[in-house]
Amino acid sequence: MNLRQLRAEARLLQRKIPGLLLLFFIPIMILLLSNFLGDSQEDLMEYFASIDLKQAFYLEVSRGLFSQVINFIISLFIISASYALIDLLRRQTEQLKFSDSLRAFSNQIFTPLVLTLFCMRLILFCWSILLWVGSVISIFTSYRILYIYNQAPNNQLSDQAIQQISNYSPSLFLGLLLVTLGLIISLPQRYAYSQAEFILYDQLKEGTYQGPLQVLRQSRLMMKGYKDKRFILDVSFIGWQVLMFLTLGLAGIYVIPYIHTSSVLFYEQLKALKNKSNSA
Repeated sequence: MNLRQLRAEARLLQRKIPGLLLLFFIPIMILLLSNFLGDSQEDLMEYFASIDLKQAFYLEVSRGLFSQVINFIISLFIISASYALIDLLRRQTEQLKFSDSLRAFSNQIFTPLVLTLFCMRLILFCWSILLWVGSVISIFTSYRILYIYNQAPNNQLSDQAIQQISNYSPSLFLGLLLVTLGLIISLPQRYAYSQAEFILYDQLKEGTYQGPLQVLRQSRLMMKGYKDKRFILDVSFIGWQVLMFLTLGLAGIYVIPYIHTSSVLFYEQLKALKNKSNSA
């Protein structure tokens, strides 16, 4: 599997396929709105400066739930677009329509998809507990340190401010250590389940669907030996993700279809490789 050729093919499809941007229109708009409605960094800094670590955990849980709901809604529309793109690549349809962006909400797909996504996210959350705890500790201590620094006149830290920052250093180190360990533990699991939505679609079409856990097991089997490939593919988009951040999501008009078209192509090529290997 040549990832450079895969990305080049994704860019070519963006130029050649009419309606591809329209297919991703809804998730792009939701992403843009969520970026503009989110809390500012200044507000968060002020808030974290007035609460303790326990309250910070509650705050991050509430913020995390809101973020998860938004991400879940976006994922349903992106999965719909991906399913339509799969059919187009397999020549099972001739053109893309805006209504294809609602495909995941059909009676046949919606319930199995929601169950699969729920099971997958629950499992991944369990694998990511260290990462989540470390993130909360790191965010809490970082905002506290920044607040102390910004409160200093002309950014000249007093001995008391330096001592306060020093007191937070062990917590910051602990948080970063937990984040590192959490990533090492959770990333392989995240990539092991990365093909579940596509496998589910094929199973529903073939009439072989036997429940969400079977879909997740199949994804783990398919990704054996290819988790590093998918990781490298995702890393290759970091520059584009930074561009989206700098433009408050506006670059997503190009980036989101590009990334998810590449994901569909990755699945199609991986499936072909696995089928060839099984038949050999």
